[in-house]
Amino acid sequence: MQTRESFAAALTQPSTRELPFLRPLLPAAGCFGYGEAYAGILDVSLFGAVVTRPITYRRRMVPQREGATVLPLPAGCLIAHPQTHPGLSSVLSQHRARWQALSVPLICHLSATDLEETRKAARRLDAETAVAALELGLPSTHQGSDRTRAQSLVSAARRRFEKPLLVRLPLQGALDLAPVCVQAGADALVATAPPQGALRDPAYGHRIHGDLYGPWVKAQVLPLVEELRQLVPVPIVACGGVHSLTDVREYLAAGAIAVQIDSLLWRDPAAVASLAEEINAEWDDPAATVARATLTRDGDGSTVD
Repeated sequence: MQTRESFAAALTQPSTRELPFLRPLLPAAGCFGYGEAYAGILDVSLFGAVVTRPITYRRRMVPQREGATVLPLPAGCLIAHPQTHPGLSSVLSQHRARWQALSVPLICHLSATDLEETRKAARRLDAETAVAALELGLPSTHQGSDRTRAQSLVSAARRRFEKPLLVRLPLQGALDLAPVCVQAGADALVATAPPQGALRDPAYGHRIHGDLYGPWVKAQVLPLVEELRQLVPVPIVACGGVHSLTDVREYLAAGAIAVQIDSLLWRDPAAVASLAEEINAEWDDPAATVARATLTRDGDGSTVD
């Protein structure tokens, strides 16, 4: 049996800050805006932290239809997210004050595509007092992500960012990339980014590439979380297919220290609030059996308690 004091999962680094997850649920990158998306609808204190939508160092303007393209599937949907980004400077100037006022830690999700931009963005975000941690999103395709490129990107961020560094793995190739990312300096791994797919848009007749969402994703990610817990000595944050309290419990039982919610936030924010309240009540129960994970990284490696 675990006591109330054992419920907080934390990422810890010597001579920097500790990142406690006092609640097990987090919004996944891209589902909560920059922390403002559900203001007045969802209480952020229900979550262990807030993860921002993906951020790029430079502004990116890509001509396209306004907003996301959503194509339904029998058990979920495909979403082609907008590829236009305002850039880090704009995000900081617009949202820094809001981040500083948050009652939970803020995790910035950085899209890692270019080495130099990753270095510059990591350095700037490390200097932001409102930023508690960085989640580095590796490039994701139907073929996964290249090991050498992934190692270079994680190393680039690690050298410039002294706070806790999480790395979000692509679903394809996650087991292959995980040890490389940990060796390069990842303090924790997020399993995983949404799987990729393509459908023909009935309105325009051309193929749309995007992220796949639905309850079925959990069947792919859950065994992966179990394998990752055996493969690498760092905490795992699970993400994919969470639509019920049972889903959260199963991820935690598989060894995840926290669980990110994605498409349910868009479909039914009220259901997310209810789910969070239920799982938080379980965590607050002194008789609950929830494992505690603490990451301590030194110069030679990592340990999980």
